Amino acid sequence: MRPYTCRICGYATAVASSLKLHQRLHTGEKPFSCDECGFRTADHNTLRKHKMRHTGRKNYMCPLCDYSCIQASSYKNHLKSKHPGMDDGFVYSCNMCNFKTIRKDIYMLHIVKHKEETVHINGICEPIVNLDEMLNEKEKIQAEIVEQPYYPFNTIRVKPINTINNETVENTI
Repeated sequence: MRPYTCRICGYATAVASSLKLHQRLHTGEKPFSCDECGFRTADHNTLRKHKMRHTGRKNYMCPLCDYSCIQASSYKNHLKSKHPGMDDGFVYSCNMCNFKTIRKDIYMLHIVKHKEETVHINGICEPIVNLDEMLNEKEKIQAEIVEQPYYPFNTIRVKPINTINNETVENTI
């Protein structure tokens, strides 16, 4: 159901703020302006994207050529048009959840959040370790199974190589 309708052209939407933004097309109202150059727009998101141009920072860099840009949509369009078949090849996917991004820095921050998660077992705070992720070839991790008769389960010692803290993490299977 779309209860919000434009009186001028009949455009209908389910969200009141979408109608307000649409009506600015008819009125020409542009309440959002850039402090640096005076650019004006009807949409606050357009202004946010515009302001990124002033920083000179380009978050999206093509690993196949020297192209870089500030918007994910532009980056995806570049991959589709200049490197056909590669548009899905540079998406960073988390092995522990459904998170995906095309920015490596955001992916790394996300992975750190998983590594900070902990669980309390028998009063001891242990990191939650997803063995599929920890044994991932990309992470360059070695693991050895240590069988010890006094443990109820086998213990896997996972030793990261070339990581920040080089700590050994134990998890039972």
